[in-house]
Amino acid sequence: YNWDWAGFQVRARYIDGMTNRASAIFPGETEFTGTDSVIYVDTAIDISPVEPLTFRIGVNNVFDREPEQYRPNVQSGTDPSLYDVIGRRLFVQANVRF
Repeated sequence: YNWDWAGFQVRARYIDGMTNRASAIFPGETEFTGTDSVIYVDTAIDISPVEPLTFRIGVNNVFDREPEQYRPNVQSGTDPSLYDVIGRRLFVQANVRF
């Protein structure tokens, strides 16, 4: 929702569950695990006290959801380009328009 001086956002990131490709290639192997689906929730509030200045304060991964783990074929046990491997984090941002 946006007021003239402030706004609030909520974002949900959904990643569907996956089957490990190695389990299709080697159907007898039980070590090749897939993943469940996951939802990450992010929030932010924008505050604009004066015309050219805007502050944004927010939380990414509000519920501190762990990344999905699967094996083998990846050294880290997950895909850091797909899942949130950092965990919950707060941020503050300032923007000036001119």
